[in-house]
Amino acid sequence: MTPLPLLKKLKGCVSHTNLRIRAKAAVSLSNCVSKMGVEEMEEFGMGEMIEVAADLVNDRLPEARDAARSVATTVYEALTKDAEVEQKMEVWQSFCQSKLQPIHALSILKIVKA
Repeated sequence: MTPLPLLKKLKGCVSHTNLRIRAKAAVSLSNCVSKMGVEEMEEFGMGEMIEVAADLVNDRLPEARDAARSVATTVYEALTKDAEVEQKMEVWQSFCQSKLQPIHALSILKIVKA
């Protein structure tokens, strides 16, 4: 299955009430995002991807948290690949602050700084 339709289906599963289903969906979403190109990410919406990652960063299962970190890192790399080294964190910070609530933006920013 191609990444875009798969992402659309998985997006609903990452908010499932069952922890295991949520974790498996998060891992699949992370694998899918890591194989996508920048154009596909933009088509799906980088904002939506980072929102999903922000929701999963504080999940109870480590698999979901690791998947969220992977998605955040992949989006960061895609978003800042054309930026100069000095401007990468500035671009990333403004993106996170525009797409996420302040508490979620802070947790996503910490992932990339680490």
